[in-house]
Amino acid sequence: MSALYPSSSGWQAGFLQVLPAVQTHAQIKFRALPAERREEAIQEAIAATCLNYQLAVAQGKQKVIRPGPLADFAIRHV
Repeated sequence: MSALYPSSSGWQAGFLQVLPAVQTHAQIKFRALPAERREEAIQEAIAATCLNYQLAVAQGKQKVIRPGPLADFAIRHV
């Protein structure tokens, strides 16, 4: 199994726990955008968060992952 896909309980379950906070944060930050662009920006922020979460887990940092900083980083990325 690849290092990006750790077998210990899977990174997906942890990501699903932070996902609602990331979605809410993105919806608030992008609320001024036109509807189509807003939805696109929210989905891009979620994708960036997913990649960063997966990378953090692969590096063994799952104990220090917090939804707020992940969401902030994703918002700045978009």
